[in-house]
Amino acid sequence: MKFDINTLEFESFKEFLLDNFISSFSKSSFKIIDILSDIESIYKRQNEIKQAVEYRESTSFIDDDNDFFSLFYSLTDKTKSFDPMDFVVIKNFLIKLSSLKEALEEKKYSHLLIYSESFSLYQHLIDLISKSINDKGVVKDDATPRLQEIRYSLNQFKNNIRKILSNIFNSSNADKFIQDKVIVLRNGRYTIPCKTNFSQYIQGIIQDKSASGQTLYIEPASCVSENNAMQELIIAESEEIAKIIFTLITAVKSSLIDLNKTVKNYSYLIMILEIGQFYSNKVHTFGECGDSMVFNQIHHPLLYLRKGENSIALDFTIEHKGDHIIITGPNTGGKTAALKSIGLNHLITYCGLPVFGSYFKFMQFQSILADIGDNQSIIMDLSTFSSHMVNINNIVNRADSNTLILFDELGTGTEPREGASLAVAVLKYLRKKGATVILTTHFTEVKNYALNTDNAYFYAVDFDYDNLSPRYKLIKDVMGKSDPIMIAERLGFNKEIIKEAEEELMRYKSLLEVQVEELNRMRAEAEHTKKILDAKEKELQEKEELFNAANKELQKKLNSKEIDLLEETYALLQKSKRLANQKEKISNEEIEQVIKKTSNKIADIKSKQVTVEDIKVNDIIFLDKYQTQVKILEISGSNVTVDLNGMKMKMKRNDIVGHKVEQVKPKQVKISDNTSKSSTKREIILVGKRVEEALDLLEKFIDDLLLTNYDKAYIVHGRGSGQLRKAIHEYLRVHPKVAKYHLAENNDGGNAVTIIEL
Repeated sequence: MKFDINTLEFESFKEFLLDNFISSFSKSSFKIIDILSDIESIYKRQNEIKQAVEYRESTSFIDDDNDFFSLFYSLTDKTKSFDPMDFVVIKNFLIKLSSLKEALEEKKYSHLLIYSESFSLYQHLIDLISKSINDKGVVKDDATPRLQEIRYSLNQFKNNIRKILSNIFNSSNADKFIQDKVIVLRNGRYTIPCKTNFSQYIQGIIQDKSASGQTLYIEPASCVSENNAMQELIIAESEEIAKIIFTLITAVKSSLIDLNKTVKNYSYLIMILEIGQFYSNKVHTFGECGDSMVFNQIHHPLLYLRKGENSIALDFTIEHKGDHIIITGPNTGGKTAALKSIGLNHLITYCGLPVFGSYFKFMQFQSILADIGDNQSIIMDLSTFSSHMVNINNIVNRADSNTLILFDELGTGTEPREGASLAVAVLKYLRKKGATVILTTHFTEVKNYALNTDNAYFYAVDFDYDNLSPRYKLIKDVMGKSDPIMIAERLGFNKEIIKEAEEELMRYKSLLEVQVEELNRMRAEAEHTKKILDAKEKELQEKEELFNAANKELQKKLNSKEIDLLEETYALLQKSKRLANQKEKISNEEIEQVIKKTSNKIADIKSKQVTVEDIKVNDIIFLDKYQTQVKILEISGSNVTVDLNGMKMKMKRNDIVGHKVEQVKPKQVKISDNTSKSSTKREIILVGKRVEEALDLLEKFIDDLLLTNYDKAYIVHGRGSGQLRKAIHEYLRVHPKVAKYHLAENNDGGNAVTIIEL
C-alpha cells in the first residue's frame, strides 16, 4: 500500500487530534495509528469508536497519566532507582485499570470489552503496595516489624532530646545565650540557636551558623550521645526502607511480561475512548464501503476543525472505479481543497475514524497518490515543472486498477499546448491501467478529451461572478470556465487591455466553444438556483411537519375533552336509570332540589369564568378551555369565528373565556458592526486558583448568569495538571442548571477552556 499522507495533510489532521488528547498512552498509540488494509478491520475499529462515542462516562477514566507512562518505560532500566512515590503511581494506575474494566463490563460494550477483558487484576500488587506505602508516598511504620521497631526507638530518642533541650530553655540564664527558644535540625542533629557568647554558659558543638554570623546552632554536649544513637537508627531506617522498595520493585518486575500486554491493550483502548470523546460533540458519520464513491455534505476535515460551522461541505460522486473526473472553473474556487478533501477523508476512513458530515461512501484503494502543490527543490536543482514531472512519473509507474490518483493542474508550468498534450497522454495511459483519476484543469485539450471519453465526467466549481467570490461547491456534469478576463475586468483592470484580450481570445475560439461555455454557465446558475429551492422546500416540509404535529396534538386534546364529557353524561344517565328503577320512587320535589343544586353549581362555575370583553377582529385570545391561543377572525352577533391553530371554529360569544394576549410590535434594532467580542461573551478566569476557591467563584458566576439572558459561558481553567479541570467538570456534571458542558475548540482555547450551556 502507498498513500501520499504528507501531500494530503494527514499528519496535520493527526496533530490536531493529539492536541486534544489528555492521556500520554493514547497519544503514543495515536501517533502510530495504522491505515487498515481490509474492510473487516475498518468496520471493527468503527464499531469500537461508535461505542466510545456513546460511552459518556469514559471522561472519568481519561486523565494525564504521564507519571506512570514515564515510570513504566523505565522499569526495564537496571540503573533506575525508585522511591516510594513511584509505587503510589503504580498502584493508582492498577486501580484505574480495574475500575475501567468493571465499568465497561457493566455497560456490556462488546467491542471495547475485548481489550479490557485482557486486563489482569493485579490485586496482589495493589495490596502489597498499600500495606507498605501510604497515598502520600511515605513508607508506613508497620511495613515490616523491623521498621516498626526502629521508628519506635527513633521516637523515644527524639522525645529524650526534646526534654533535654526544654530543660536548657527553662534554665535561669537561658535568655543570656539563647537567640530563640526553638529546636532546629542541622546536619541531621538537634540544635538550639545561640548567641556568640554561648560558651560562657553551655558546652556544646557548633553544627552551623546563620548568614549574618550572629546566630550559632549548638548541639549541647548533653545531647551528643542521643544524637549519635538517633543517627544510627536513621541509617538503619534507610536500609530497611531500601529493602522494602527492593521487595516491591521485584514484585512489579516479576509481573512485567503480563503488565506489558495489559498496558498495550490499555493504550489502544484509552486511545479509542479519547477519539470517541473528540467526535462526540461534532457532526460526524462513519464511512460505508461500496463500488461507488459518495460525498453527501462531507467537510474537508482540517477546514471543519478550524472553521466549525463556517466550513462548507462537499457533494461529490464517482460511479465506478476507473472513472476520470475533471474538475474545472476559476482559480480560488476550491478545486484544490476538494481534491485534498477527497483524499484525506479516504485516509481517515481507512484508519477506521469517522469523517465530518452527513453521509460518506468510500471505495477501497490499495494506493492513493497525489500531485498537488509546488514541489520545487533547490537541493535537487529541479524547477517546479521538473519536480512535478518526477512525481507524476512515479505515480504513473505505480498506478493500477486499485489506485486513486489526484492531480492538481496536470501539465502546467511549461508551454501551455505541450503541457496540455502531455496531460492528455498521461490520462490516456492511466485509463489503460484502469486507475481512478480526479484532476483539476484549465486546459481546453483536457476538457475535449473528457468530452470524447466514455468514463470521463465533469464537475465545475460554483462561482459567484457578481461578487467575485467562490461558493466552494461542485456542480456535476458542468464544464466550468476559467474566466481570467472576466475576473480581471471585475477587479478594475485597464479597459483597453480587457478589450484587446477579448478580441485576441475570439480569434482562437470557435462559435461552438462560445455556445458550449454559455450553456455551461446557464446550467451552473440553474443548478445553484435548484439547490436554493431544494433548501427552501426542505424548510417548508419541516414547518409542515411541525404544523401537523401541533394539529394532531390539539385534536387529541379536543377528543380527550369530548370523551370526558361523554363519560360524564353516560354516568349521569346511569345514575338516573338506577334512580328510576328504585322501588321507592323519588318525588318531583326531590328531583327539583337535585336539579336546582346542580344548576347552582353550574352558575357558580360560570360566574368564576371571565368572559373576555371588547373583543375585536385580529385580537389574540388565550382560551382557558383549550389551554391555547386563538385569533378572532369574525364577530357576528353572539357568534364568533376563531382560528384555532389553523382550524376555523365557531364559538358563542360567552364561551370566549380567558384573557387577551398583548401583541408587542417588534422593535427595530440597529446592529453595529463594531460590537466587541467581550460585550457578547461571558467568561470567568480560574487559572491558578485552588479547587475550593475556584468552585466557590464558579458557583457565584453561574448564579449571576441565571439572572441574565446568557445561556452560554466560558470557563478558563488552564491546562496545568488537569486537576482543576477535572474538579470543575465533576461540579458541572451534577449542577441542576447546567444543561451540558464540553471542552472548547482549538480556536477558542482547546482543553484550557470549558464551555457551559445553561
